Amino acid sequence: MLKEGADKIINSKSRIFLSFCFSFFFGVGYFSLDLFNKQIQFYLFLSVFVILFFLILFWNDNLKFFLLACLLFFILGGLRFYFSLPTDTAGNLLHYNGREMVFLGKIIQPPQPSGHGVQVVAQALSLDDKKILGKALLFLPVDSGLKFGDRVSIKCYLQKPVGKNEFADYAKYLAKDGIWSLCNRPKISLLNYPVPVLEKIVSI
Repeated sequence: MLKEGADKIINSKSRIFLSFCFSFFFGVGYFSLDLFNKQIQFYLFLSVFVILFFLILFWNDNLKFFLLACLLFFILGGLRFYFSLPTDTAGNLLHYNGREMVFLGKIIQPPQPSGHGVQVVAQALSLDDKKILGKALLFLPVDSGLKFGDRVSIKCYLQKPVGKNEFADYAKYLAKDGIWSLCNRPKISLLNYPVPVLEKIVSI
């Protein structure tokens, strides 16, 4: 029965594709869990990935080839997760979580209602005249007046996202959008830079 089911999958290109997709996304989900030390996992599964890759090249049994390929896509999903993690260096905004900082940023999403105010996402551009990477979620009053494309100077106490509920881990929920820092009621100064044509169109 199990072999018949496997044969049906192996003989269908669409089912093979779906199996590989499921393996990949399952790998992403599994490795995003804090089960083990992430650095050890990364090098361990990178080694397994290399071994499986060469095994698949020389394996003629279709069923074993398929199962190994699924495991390979599972590991690829894990690697995709690890490569998406930011580095905690001076060139990344998350490095300054837990400190009050002033940095230049760009509003990359229209304001969204949040509680008694609004929230916007700012892409960090520079800090102390040095280029910096990272995004911050800003919590602002309703009358903040910010809009998509605005260049701003942001002064705030950067915080690491924390908290869980029965539905989701808040930090991981924000991490999927590359957000690793929070700013509650920051002091904002609008900078009068020319606004590109595309951002004018989006604003309209």
